Formats: sequence, structure tokens, C-alpha cells
Amino acid sequence: KLATFNKVVAWAEKSESDLRRAEAKTFAIYVPCNDYYIGRQWGDYHLGKSIVSELFSAGYRATLVCFNQWKSSSRFDFSLTIHGTHANPFCEKDSLRILWIISHPEKIMGLDIDSYDRVLIASQTMTEKYRSIFPDKNVDFLPQFSTMVPQTKEVKHAAHDVLFVGNSRNVFRESVRYASKLNIDFAVYGDNWNKFLPAKFIKGKFLHNELLGTMYGSAKIVLNDHWKEMKEDGFVNNRIYDVISAGGFVISDYFEEIDNQFEGLLVTYSDFGEFENVVNYYLANEDARLERAEALQDLLGERFTPAAAVENILSGVEGHE
Repeated sequence: KLATFNKVVAWAEKSESDLRRAEAKTFAIYVPCNDYYIGRQWGDYHLGKSIVSELFSAGYRATLVCFNQWKSSSRFDFSLTIHGTHANPFCEKDSLRILWIISHPEKIMGLDIDSYDRVLIASQTMTEKYRSIFPDKNVDFLPQFSTMVPQTKEVKHAAHDVLFVGNSRNVFRESVRYASKLNIDFAVYGDNWNKFLPAKFIKGKFLHNELLGTMYGSAKIVLNDHWKEMKEDGFVNNRIYDVISAGGFVISDYFEEIDNQFEGLLVTYSDFGEFENVVNYYLANEDARLERAEALQDLLGERFTPAAAVENILSGVEGHE
């Protein structure tokens, strides 16, 4: 009888939960990757998935919508468009529209900002600029975050001393060019590097996203650099958040916004001389490297989380429930 009673209670609780969910407001997260299969390798996709999960926990019926479904998707009460490689002209049917600009500032000029009720920008520099350009628009700063899994216990030794993951885009990227000049164990995973690097450095054209956390966490140093437009407009790329989240140690090119966001904890360089010095120093000083990585991971957990992002996003929907 007790077992039957417990089943009835469980059924009643589930029915009540399902009813609340059915009555909940809908929230679309539009991501610029073309579809779900390709999206698994896109940082935007994983940001969107994390936000959907947080919104679901907050009581919303949240849905991730990839680029190939933007035009045909249903009408939602609220929507967040993550702007990467594409804008979203189809969200006008949604009741309240939020735009989150996280990258590719060179593609922003064509955006119809007026079609959005609120604009979030992952750059403090551009946030201030847009506040002056659109004084009547609700414009706020919202940095990126990462939920990349830290290194697994099975990884006991660094796979590589120095690691870079990314495509060349037919440019001999600064951090890769600098590292190739040093006498170090250096590994590159990415496409279109053959014309820039000797084969000994290129370990693969592609690295599955499922392996990134382990690779980032097991390397002694992960290198990062930014495209010119990203630096000029103050956008920190998502590789930095991923490496820190995975428990790895990252060295990146310097610009003011990156120093401000990470309170001077992130190791940076401005030229080849500084690059050589910091790489050699941290390769030789494991305690300093681990201490810095731990401090950055603590900072990430305090400030750059899905929960913090969703709290910011939902602050803009108050009064529209």
C-alpha cells in the first residue's frame, strides 16, 4: 500500500510539474551554427546549450534553435540571438528580442539594432560605444563563459608542452609563428597550416570538442591569440574561457580589456621577446603555472558562469512576463 501511495504521489507531483512547464513562458536561444551536428564543434552552440539548461531550471520552456531552423521556427515569448557569423532577421515575431554580440565585430555594422529590445555585448569597450550610439536602447555588458569539463583523472602527464588548437584561416597567426621559432615541444591541431609550419608541429587537422577539455587540461601551456578586429573592439575569444574552465594554463596576446576582465591574472605578451620570456618561464616553473591556473579557475567560477549570464539575461525580461 505504501508503495502504491508513493507512486500516486510521484505521479501527482510529475503532473503538477508538467502543467507548470506547459504554462511556462517560451524562450528561444538562436545560435549561428548551421545545424546541431555541426554545432557540436562550435563554441556558440555550447554557450547556447548551457543557457537553455539554466533557463529550463528557472522555469522557462527554453529551446535551442540552429541557423537552418531560424526562418521556420515557432513564435516565442522571449528570444536571445547569439551573434557570431550570422544575424537573425527572423526573430521579429518573438515578443521580446535580445541580441548578444560575442564575436565578429566586423560583421555588426549591418545589424538592425532597432529590431531588438535589448543588446548584450561581450566587450566593455563596445558596450560603452553602443550606449552612446543608441542612448534609448537597453545596452549591457555580458561576457562569455565556459562549462568545459576539466581534465580527467586518467591524464597524468601533459600530452604536449605547448599546444595551439585552431585553424590558420590562411594567416600565420602570431602565437603560432612565435612558438615555431622556439626550441620547445609544440603541437598544433587545425586546418590550413601546411604552408606555414613544418609537418613536425602539425598533429592533426581537427580535434573533437569532446577531447578539448582533456587536451587543454593536460598541456603545460595553451596558446591563444585574437584577430585584429576582436582586439580593437575589446572582445575576448572563447578559447580563453574554455582553457581556464578545463583547468589549463593559457598565454594570450595582450590588450586592455583582457587584462581588465581577468584582473591581471592572465599571462599575456605584446611582442616576440615577451612571448619567449613567459613561455620559457612557465615551462620551467610548474608551481607558478599551476597557481596562476587555479586562481583563474576560481575567478571564472565566481564571475563567468551560465547562472550569472542567465541572471543578466532575465533582468531584461522583467515586466514582460
